[in-house]
Amino acid sequence: MKIYKDSGLQLIGFEELQKDLAAAVEEAPVIAKEEMRKVRNKFLRDIRKDVKSQVDSDDNLTSGFSMPISGKGIDLKAEFSGEKHGKNPHWHLIEDGHVIVMPYTTRDQYGRKVNRSDGGRTKGFVPGIQAVKKESEEIVPHLEAAMKRVRDKSLEGHNL
Repeated sequence: MKIYKDSGLQLIGFEELQKDLAAAVEEAPVIAKEEMRKVRNKFLRDIRKDVKSQVDSDDNLTSGFSMPISGKGIDLKAEFSGEKHGKNPHWHLIEDGHVIVMPYTTRDQYGRKVNRSDGGRTKGFVPGIQAVKKESEEIVPHLEAAMKRVRDKSLEGHNL
């Protein structure tokens, strides 16, 4: 920008700056979605690893994990689901914990249903692993870094 004294104030190059800023703002949502995918993939990878280390038998427990990205422009959001398509409908029991209740009936040695004397009684409580909460707290710095990369990449591409 140059300022000339004789004509008051004249800005040279202001239109180019406006065009570059508009192009950077237009490009930012595409970059944001790419960075959000990277953070989502890291989150899912870490939570799978954490769950497999805490649960004795995986039995495809992590196969139903999903985290679709939705929204337009910069207003993106991703929600974790551990029970996608009914693959593991018991995920919430493992995550949040559950009470162990004895069944009312059982099978005897001949395969016949027999009523249990302790049916319906609470036997104990299995605490949840709280993996989603733990990983959500650990992913915050990575998400902040991703948003800084969005800013830097969109401005860098237009020499701003």
